[in-house]
Amino acid sequence: MVTAGGNTIQGNYLGTDAATGGLDLGNHAYGLYVNNCANNTIGGTTVAARNVISGNDVAGVLLCGASATGNVVEGNYIGTDQSGTVALKNTSYGVYIISGAGNTIGGDGDRSGERNLGQRQQRRLHHGERCHE
Repeated sequence: MVTAGGNTIQGNYLGTDAATGGLDLGNHAYGLYVNNCANNTIGGTTVAARNVISGNDVAGVLLCGASATGNVVEGNYIGTDQSGTVALKNTSYGVYIISGAGNTIGGDGDRSGERNLGQRQQRRLHHGERCHE
């Protein structure tokens, strides 16, 4: 994604199939690549807003560039199947941030329904990101 920002990405299957949400059809790099793009919402606080971001060959979500700020990644199943209970890992990271500042990964407590099965220890946060476990 390389735009003026303010995008909403919800209800998608990135790296897996939409029919079962359990097949590894991973992209050869990232499930979602946000390059110098600010104030995007990836997921949300409802089941309908949830993205399943799994099986990708590098990272589920990459936020990069100095302008990749104010992004919110919450309520997604990252590194799981669509049930959120079976691991379907991205190869390297669930969420990887390079250079951007002020991003929020996770959401506000239990409200977001975030699942990062097998990906929790693979997040990298830089420059003041907030990570809610």
